[in-house]
Amino acid sequence: MRLLARYVDIETLIDEEHNTISFSGDLETFKWIISQTNLQGMMQDVKACTRIALGISAYVSPFLGEILQFIFDGKQLTLECCGMKNVYGCTLLRNLAWNMHHCLRQFGMAPQELPESLRTIRAKPLEGPLYRLLEHTLSFMEILVAAGSELHEPSASLARFEGRSYITWGTPLLYLVKLEVSHSFVESSLRGTIASCDPIAATSIPSVYTWLDQLKHTGIDLNAYGHGEENFLRDHACFPYFYCWQHTTGQEEYIWLRLVSFTYGPEPGDWIFYMTEVMENWFVEFWDMVEHPERKIPGAWSVDDNNEDEVSGLNGRDPQYFWESVVPKLYKEEFGREYRPYE
Repeated sequence: MRLLARYVDIETLIDEEHNTISFSGDLETFKWIISQTNLQGMMQDVKACTRIALGISAYVSPFLGEILQFIFDGKQLTLECCGMKNVYGCTLLRNLAWNMHHCLRQFGMAPQELPESLRTIRAKPLEGPLYRLLEHTLSFMEILVAAGSELHEPSASLARFEGRSYITWGTPLLYLVKLEVSHSFVESSLRGTIASCDPIAATSIPSVYTWLDQLKHTGIDLNAYGHGEENFLRDHACFPYFYCWQHTTGQEEYIWLRLVSFTYGPEPGDWIFYMTEVMENWFVEFWDMVEHPERKIPGAWSVDDNNEDEVSGLNGRDPQYFWESVVPKLYKEEFGREYRPYE
């Protein structure tokens, strides 16, 4: 980049509308880019810093933790900053959790190594780049939680099942479960050790265990936190399904798993997630009608329960318009309260 800078206007890296930058490299390169652009002046304001951080955290990088610490060095994160979202409806905490998941997989850290590794990171000077990068990520996560980040903040994602589009709402924890359970299920099915509906313990899914362990280390009561997640799963009528590759019979098979419930306790090891295979739409609709006889009244059952027209409209519209305009509207219609868009 330094070689090309003499031929390319480095300022074009900046999104002038949102005063942000897309970047997934190391800290030293980031510092150099800052020194060559007008972002250096913008970074005096904590809200501008948050916009920059939201742009960077949308990309996976093992250096994200230390870059975020550099951006906010000497600045006080506010509750408003913690609640700001990027154009995809994600907060800094949600993006950092996503980045942590990918880093743990990239590092290849086995689940059984995690408890000791996390204790090592917190108890003595770090050795090796892996521990240093993970420590920066966890440290900034602690800063975000202490600053008042909403742990149950809903972020939206778009998914398709049986030809239909769905908006699914998830907290950082549910998002990590969605990311991890597919990998965990694939690896276990390759060994032939689990069936599709076997319980999955948090101790076997690294980023979920790390997330819970870090919250406990930060002072969060995991019992109360679990109760909040349980309420979210119930109140938001989530459709948290996972597209999994099964390889138990020597043949590739794709199945849909759905999170139906979980148990929780004061320790990360107490958390267990229960999955089931997703039923076909016609089967779900039949039992939904049985449980809700009032919908037999003509006109009582909307054929557009999932706002299919608006959700499918993403294909023909600007994605930013969809996430900033359509998603908040659907959220308010469904839950009767405001969904905070990008600020």
